Amino acid sequence: MDLIEEEKVKRFNGVTIYGKVIIGKNVSIKPGTYIEGPSIIMDNVSIGANSTIGPYTYIGENSNIGNSSVIEKTLILENSIIGNHVSLRNSIVGEGAIIGDNVSVSDVSYAQDITIKVSLAGHVYDIGKKKFGAVIGSYAIVPSLTALKAGQIIMPYTLYWK
Repeated sequence: MDLIEEEKVKRFNGVTIYGKVIIGKNVSIKPGTYIEGPSIIMDNVSIGANSTIGPYTYIGENSNIGNSSVIEKTLILENSIIGNHVSLRNSIVGEGAIIGDNVSVSDVSYAQDITIKVSLAGHVYDIGKKKFGAVIGSYAIVPSLTALKAGQIIMPYTLYWK
Protein backbone atom coordinates (compact mmCIF):
# COMPACT_ATOMS: atom_id res chain seq x y z
CA MET A 1 0.00 0.00 0.00
CA ASP A 2 2.84 2.45 0.75
CA LEU A 3 4.39 4.44 -2.05
CA ILE A 4 7.87 5.85 -2.12
CA GLU A 5 8.04 9.64 -1.80
CA GLU A 6 8.85 10.29 -5.47
CA GLU A 7 5.79 8.31 -6.61
CA LYS A 8 3.56 10.24 -4.17
CA VAL A 9 4.74 13.56 -5.60
CA LYS A 10 3.96 12.42 -9.16
CA ARG A 11 0.61 10.93 -8.15
CA PHE A 12 -0.62 13.93 -6.15
CA ASN A 13 0.51 17.06 -7.95
CA GLY A 14 0.06 20.21 -5.84
CA VAL A 15 -0.22 18.23 -2.59
CA THR A 16 2.39 18.52 0.17
CA ILE A 17 3.16 15.25 1.96
CA TYR A 18 5.45 15.35 4.98
CA GLY A 19 6.62 12.38 7.05
CA LYS A 20 5.41 8.77 7.00
CA VAL A 21 2.11 8.73 5.15
CA ILE A 22 0.55 5.54 3.81
CA ILE A 23 -1.87 6.10 0.93
CA GLY A 24 -4.09 3.38 -0.53
CA LYS A 25 -5.34 2.77 -4.06
CA ASN A 26 -7.81 4.96 -5.96
CA VAL A 27 -7.26 7.92 -3.65
CA SER A 28 -8.06 11.42 -4.90
CA ILE A 29 -6.36 14.35 -3.17
CA LYS A 30 -7.00 17.83 -4.56
CA PRO A 31 -4.25 20.48 -4.86
CA GLY A 32 -3.39 22.72 -1.93
CA THR A 33 -3.79 19.91 0.59
CA TYR A 34 -1.14 19.29 3.25
CA ILE A 35 -0.77 15.80 4.73
CA GLU A 36 1.50 15.12 7.69
CA GLY A 37 2.51 11.72 8.99
CA PRO A 38 2.24 9.50 10.66
CA SER A 39 -1.09 9.10 8.88
CA ILE A 40 -2.92 6.40 6.94
CA ILE A 41 -5.35 7.04 4.11
CA MET A 42 -7.06 3.85 2.96
CA ASP A 43 -8.40 2.89 -0.49
CA ASN A 44 -11.05 4.88 -2.40
CA VAL A 45 -10.76 8.04 -0.28
CA SER A 46 -11.40 11.52 -1.66
CA ILE A 47 -9.87 14.61 -0.02
CA GLY A 48 -10.91 18.09 -1.15
CA ALA A 49 -8.68 21.03 -1.98
CA ASN A 50 -6.81 23.03 0.64
CA SER A 51 -7.37 20.55 3.45
CA THR A 52 -4.95 19.66 6.23
CA ILE A 53 -4.68 16.03 7.28
CA GLY A 54 -2.62 14.72 10.20
CA PRO A 55 -0.52 14.06 12.01
CA TYR A 56 -1.75 10.89 13.72
CA THR A 57 -4.78 10.48 11.49
CA TYR A 58 -6.51 7.47 9.96
CA ILE A 59 -9.09 7.79 7.19
CA GLY A 60 -10.99 4.59 6.42
CA GLU A 61 -11.94 3.20 3.02
CA ASN A 62 -14.55 4.91 0.84
CA SER A 63 -14.55 8.07 2.96
CA ASN A 64 -14.88 11.60 1.63
CA ILE A 65 -13.29 14.71 3.16
CA GLY A 66 -14.52 18.07 1.85
CA ASN A 67 -12.58 21.19 0.87
CA SER A 68 -10.65 23.27 3.41
CA SER A 69 -11.14 20.80 6.26
CA VAL A 70 -8.68 20.17 9.09
CA ILE A 71 -8.44 16.60 10.40
CA GLU A 72 -5.79 16.06 13.08
CA LYS A 73 -5.16 13.22 15.55
CA THR A 74 -8.45 11.70 14.47
CA LEU A 75 -9.75 8.24 13.55
CA ILE A 76 -12.33 8.22 10.75
CA LEU A 77 -13.80 4.82 9.98
CA GLU A 78 -14.91 3.65 6.53
CA ASN A 79 -17.73 5.10 4.45
CA SER A 80 -17.80 8.40 6.35
CA ILE A 81 -18.58 11.76 4.77
CA ILE A 82 -16.94 14.88 6.17
CA GLY A 83 -18.16 18.20 4.72
CA ASN A 84 -16.35 21.38 3.68
CA HIS A 85 -14.67 23.61 6.29
CA VAL A 86 -14.84 20.97 9.04
CA SER A 87 -12.42 21.04 11.98
CA LEU A 88 -11.88 17.70 13.75
CA ARG A 89 -9.10 17.21 16.29
CA ASN A 90 -8.54 14.39 18.78
CA SER A 91 -11.80 12.76 17.72
CA ILE A 92 -13.29 9.46 16.60
CA VAL A 93 -15.78 9.22 13.74
CA GLY A 94 -17.66 5.94 13.37
CA GLU A 95 -18.39 4.02 10.20
CA GLY A 96 -20.81 5.71 7.81
CA ALA A 97 -21.09 8.91 9.84
CA ILE A 98 -22.05 12.10 8.03
CA ILE A 99 -20.70 15.47 9.18
CA GLY A 100 -22.08 18.54 7.40
CA ASP A 101 -20.28 21.68 6.28
CA ASN A 102 -18.80 24.18 8.75
CA VAL A 103 -18.76 21.81 11.73
CA SER A 104 -16.15 22.34 14.42
CA VAL A 105 -15.16 20.21 17.37
CA SER A 106 -13.49 21.80 20.36
CA ASP A 107 -10.84 19.55 21.82
CA VAL A 108 -9.65 21.67 24.73
CA SER A 109 -10.74 22.20 28.31
CA TYR A 110 -10.41 25.96 28.64
CA ALA A 111 -10.22 26.04 32.43
CA GLN A 112 -6.76 25.42 33.86
CA ASP A 113 -6.30 22.19 35.80
CA ILE A 114 -9.75 20.93 34.79
CA THR A 115 -9.90 17.76 32.73
CA ILE A 116 -12.54 16.88 30.16
CA LYS A 117 -15.59 14.95 31.29
CA VAL A 118 -17.66 12.64 29.11
CA SER A 119 -21.34 11.94 29.74
CA LEU A 120 -22.57 8.51 28.68
CA ALA A 121 -25.78 6.69 29.64
CA GLY A 122 -26.48 9.06 32.50
CA HIS A 123 -23.00 8.78 33.99
CA VAL A 124 -20.25 11.40 33.88
CA TYR A 125 -16.70 10.15 33.46
CA ASP A 126 -13.57 12.21 33.98
CA ILE A 127 -11.21 10.98 31.27
CA GLY A 128 -8.20 12.65 32.88
CA LYS A 129 -7.16 14.54 29.76
CA LYS A 130 -7.15 18.23 28.88
CA LYS A 131 -7.43 17.54 25.15
CA PHE A 132 -10.13 15.32 23.71
CA GLY A 133 -12.54 16.01 20.86
CA ALA A 134 -15.80 14.24 20.17
CA VAL A 135 -16.89 10.68 19.53
CA ILE A 136 -19.37 10.49 16.67
CA GLY A 137 -21.01 7.09 16.45
CA SER A 138 -21.49 4.98 13.35
CA TYR A 139 -24.15 6.28 10.96
CA ALA A 140 -24.72 9.38 13.09
CA ILE A 141 -25.46 12.66 11.34
CA VAL A 142 -24.08 16.01 12.46
CA PRO A 143 -25.76 18.84 10.50
CA SER A 144 -23.96 21.82 9.02
CA LEU A 145 -23.08 24.82 11.21
CA THR A 146 -22.72 22.74 14.37
CA ALA A 147 -20.15 23.28 17.12
CA LEU A 148 -19.42 20.25 19.30
CA LYS A 149 -17.75 20.67 22.68
CA ALA A 150 -14.81 18.70 23.99
CA GLY A 151 -15.84 15.27 25.25
CA GLN A 152 -19.18 15.23 23.45
CA ILE A 153 -20.52 11.81 22.43
CA ILE A 154 -23.05 11.36 19.66
CA MET A 155 -24.54 7.89 19.76
CA PRO A 156 -24.70 5.67 16.64
CA TYR A 157 -27.69 6.12 14.29
CA THR A 158 -28.46 9.53 15.80
CA LEU A 159 -29.32 12.81 14.16
CA TYR A 160 -27.58 15.32 16.40
CA TRP A 161 -29.69 18.36 17.12
CA LYS A 162 -28.44 21.21 19.28
